[in-house]
Amino acid sequence: MIKILCDASLTSGLGHLRRCQKLQNLLASLDLKTYLFAPHPLADEPLNWLKTSPLNVGDCVIIDSYLAPPSFYEHLNASQVLVIEDAPHTYPKDFYVLNPSFLAHTLYTNPTPKHFLGIEFMPYEPAFNTPKNLKSSISNLFLSFGGSQHALPFYTQALKILEQPPLSVQVIAPPNLAPILQANHPPNSKRTYHVGLSLAEIATCMHQSDVALLGAGGMLYEAILAHTPILSIPLASNQLPQWQALSGQGVCWASSWDHLLIDLQNLSLEARMCMWHAQERLKVGTKLLDTLKEIFHVSI
Repeated sequence: MIKILCDASLTSGLGHLRRCQKLQNLLASLDLKTYLFAPHPLADEPLNWLKTSPLNVGDCVIIDSYLAPPSFYEHLNASQVLVIEDAPHTYPKDFYVLNPSFLAHTLYTNPTPKHFLGIEFMPYEPAFNTPKNLKSSISNLFLSFGGSQHALPFYTQALKILEQPPLSVQVIAPPNLAPILQANHPPNSKRTYHVGLSLAEIATCMHQSDVALLGAGGMLYEAILAHTPILSIPLASNQLPQWQALSGQGVCWASSWDHLLIDLQNLSLEARMCMWHAQERLKVGTKLLDTLKEIFHVSI
């Protein structure tokens, strides 16, 4: 049994939790049993594990957290530890470290063989990785800015602007924000809300859409994997490096509220095909399964 500990809160959103759910699915495909702990109802066991530890001596552990202090790692009596992070930190030498950010290897001065760095190690939901044909014109837009409370003004501004073009908008609304959004921007023939979807259901919704309007968090990589054209507006400063790097590779367009409608108009089939080919070159998650086999000693 592998125990997975991750953050989940109104302020940090569900990015860590969703990433660990994807990891759970991949580990299950290797016949490895996992149990996810997080202070959220979507976890296998809703638990504030920083206050009440579920760990026993000799456990096998995966940790995805911004909140765990250095002392937490120093006192782990685990047989095996895999830490998932987005920026370099110092851990005990026997820990495995996975940073699946694009160009993550440029952030580390002295990586070891236990460091797995780059987009090839990105946890992913296989349902996103299915063929997608691009249509000649855009009629259906996928909208998601994540699940944190900081996303509310982004959803609100996007829905206001998207009242103008003749597009059907599929809003992936987090449960904590959905009532506010639906009250201010009620569902109608152009606007559909999707609340509480599983990752596979989100993948289906994305595949039915012609373009995605996203922040610059984890959902960007799902859209890249799904070969969906992307317009991206970052929610926070810590998203800027990834946003700039990925838009520089042509896998998404960096947009803004002032230019959103113009960008939608300029997303020709040719422009979307160029984005599709750029996304294809990134190879999201292609090295992760073999790496998990190596770490957890699964016979290949």
